[in-house]
Amino acid sequence: MAPRAQPLPAEQRRSRILAAARPLLLANGLDVTTRQLAEAAGVAEGTLFRVFESKEDLLVEAARSAFDPSEHLAELDAIDPSWDLQQRLVAVIDSAQRHARQIMKVFVAFGKPTERSRLGNPRDLLVRSKAHVVTERVTTLLRPDAARLRIPLDELVRLVGTLSWVTVHPMNDSSPMTAAQLADVLLHGVLADEQSGQPAKPLDPHPA
Repeated sequence: MAPRAQPLPAEQRRSRILAAARPLLLANGLDVTTRQLAEAAGVAEGTLFRVFESKEDLLVEAARSAFDPSEHLAELDAIDPSWDLQQRLVAVIDSAQRHARQIMKVFVAFGKPTERSRLGNPRDLLVRSKAHVVTERVTTLLRPDAARLRIPLDELVRLVGTLSWVTVHPMNDSSPMTAAQLADVLLHGVLADEQSGQPAKPLDPHPA
């Protein structure tokens, strides 16, 4: 008989449950069941309640964890600084949109005022210190091309952050602007080349 696996330390068990709960919350909202949560985490249902006081407490903590930009930062760190500007900008926006979309789903799941109040102040959920680190990482990635820009680098970084959020807002239509399209607009504008007299070409959502 194989030896029984050693139980995880309490903090690791808590982190494992939260990591498993977050995608279920984002996909199913507050209707996710304790059975689904336990199966995803690979634990017994009773274990959930030895770590969290209730299903609601678990879902609130999972929702709050969605605001942590650690995954976003890891994706930014993985961007190759040798890529050309457009490639780097597409990768930055893609990661930013993914993080923003995750947070938007939390707000949709906790749509009712009574549910939203349990999350706390959204401004407090967005960890300021880590948000500052995100800004620094994006600035570092784009700085090699700062001299080519018509606007200051910090303004471009601010635009990237703002537009990444706006383009994934759930109130937008079903075809939000992709990272590639947004990067193209930021770098090249929306006007055709008037000197060549050529009509504007549609944006390619998947540029080479």
